[in-house]
Amino acid sequence: MSTDGYRHRGRAPGWTTTLTLTGNVLTVQRSSAEPEFRARLMHTARILAALDHPGAERFLALEDRSDRTTLVTGFAGGRSLAADGPRRARDVAVLATTLVHTLDELHTIGVTHGPIERADVRFAVGHVPVLCGFDHGRLHSAGDRESWQVDRVADVRSVGFLLAGLADEVTPGHAVDRVDRHRLARLSHRIIDGELTETSALLAALARITPRR
Repeated sequence: MSTDGYRHRGRAPGWTTTLTLTGNVLTVQRSSAEPEFRARLMHTARILAALDHPGAERFLALEDRSDRTTLVTGFAGGRSLAADGPRRARDVAVLATTLVHTLDELHTIGVTHGPIERADVRFAVGHVPVLCGFDHGRLHSAGDRESWQVDRVADVRSVGFLLAGLADEVTPGHAVDRVDRHRLARLSHRIIDGELTETSALLAALARITPRR
């Protein structure tokens, strides 16, 4: 892979991450020589290669040599939800709705993400959330109905945990935020308790907390 222009390299457990600007295209290269992490990178590549969605990390290339595996993806954003969470109830509702729409469309093509952590959500231009971290994702075949249902429910439940934490951090500056914060917290518990298990039901519930201004 030839690169030029800006490069920045960092290290995470198991692999190095290089941010490269070539022309006006910013890419992320994750590379490892360790068997466990090479397998994770190859698995992630298989999942991402099946996707073509603006709300998910974009697969560009996989280079698997005898001594090292490198996964190249589009740059999904410089900040993650772990560092840049919304503080308004209306913004939490918008974020959750966007993420669930993405999950709903991924589920339609037979892809599940696995538990969604805050670090898996990065923000592209315009603060649009992009779902990353597909190393625990799965591609489901038509005959895989039992695990398919289990994994879809697990995706939705992880949104419940995410929503619970975000609702707890809402700054209730005025009456509308206080009401919506309470509604978001109640919704998160309904998801975690297994009352809502499908993305369609969750989208309908979120629509009732749609920003009103």
